[in-house]
Amino acid sequence: MSQLSYLATIDEVAAAFHKSKDTIRYGLQQRVFPWGYAVQEASGKWSYIINRLRFEEIEGINGVADVEAHYEIQ
Repeated sequence: MSQLSYLATIDEVAAAFHKSKDTIRYGLQQRVFPWGYAVQEASGKWSYIINRLRFEEIEGINGVADVEAHYEIQ
């Protein structure tokens, strides 16, 4: 099991919600979701951190795929 398996990906969350990846990214940037956050780095890139367990508990969605989850875009 990966050391990052406690994190979920943008792809996983978007699929679980049946929403676009951009919708999830924007929500994280706007601090709408209580299970994750976005950080803009000095370079302008955004990094997204989604707590898998908190996501599953709050949203009542279990079994989000068990893969590494740090997702970064420009």
